[in-house]
Amino acid sequence: EVYRYNASLLGLFRAQEAMFHYHREGGIHDWGFESYRASMIDIMGLPGIQAYWRDRRHWFSNEFQEEVEKYLQEESGAFLAAYDLAEQPAEQSNVLA
Repeated sequence: EVYRYNASLLGLFRAQEAMFHYHREGGIHDWGFESYRASMIDIMGLPGIQAYWRDRRHWFSNEFQEEVEKYLQEESGAFLAAYDLAEQPAEQSNVLA
C-alpha cells in the first residue's frame, strides 16, 4: 500500500513538473498554468504530501523544487477548507444541516 501511494505521488509530481517546464518554454498558456498552480497550492497543504516532498524533492529539477517551495508558503484554497471540515465532528461542521 505504501509503495502504491509513493508511486502515485511520483506520477503526480512528474506530471506537475512537466507542466511547469512546458509553461516556462511557452507550451502551456497562462490560464492553464494558473489552474495547475492553484491545484498544487491546495495539494501541498496536506501534511502527507509535504512529508513525501521533504523526502523526495531531490528527485526533481532545481527549478521545480523552487516552485514547489513557493506553494508551501501559499495559503490553502477550497480543497483544504473541505478537508478541514471533514476533520470536524458532524455537529460542529458548517456543512448543510
